Amino acid sequence: MTKDITTVELNSFIQNHRNNPASPCITNTISIELVHLEEFINKARRTHGAAEFDAIKIYFIRYPLTSNQGHINKLPDKDLSQISLAFVPAKVTDKTDWIVSPLKHPDDNNKISTLLVCEPANTRSKDDRTGACPPKPPVCPPTLG
Repeated sequence: MTKDITTVELNSFIQNHRNNPASPCITNTISIELVHLEEFINKARRTHGAAEFDAIKIYFIRYPLTSNQGHINKLPDKDLSQISLAFVPAKVTDKTDWIVSPLKHPDDNNKISTLLVCEPANTRSKDDRTGACPPKPPVCPPTLG
């Protein structure tokens, strides 16, 4: 889902992942419909301009889950999702050391534009254009053989 969220909320999702390094990872793949990725890139170009927006920073995140999201595999003994991703428009500030700074929303420095992969909802939606988390089996597709 493409949306503007607060930097505090994004940092919380990032910390959910960083604070649980020993947690298992069930997610094997993450998919994004091309049209959805293009929408995100085009919005970032319009918002930040081509001179500023020259990269995408990808964060590993885990979403907080509630009891009514039982269709998503949770971490054992925690109300957190499996690993997912947050894409953020960014600017490369040092190509030698690959320092990439996320771009904050120009109208509100407390917000950041994101493409949140598989943001959990109360039900699995057919209009979700990204997939990860993952949903509980038997919905998970088999691996390639």
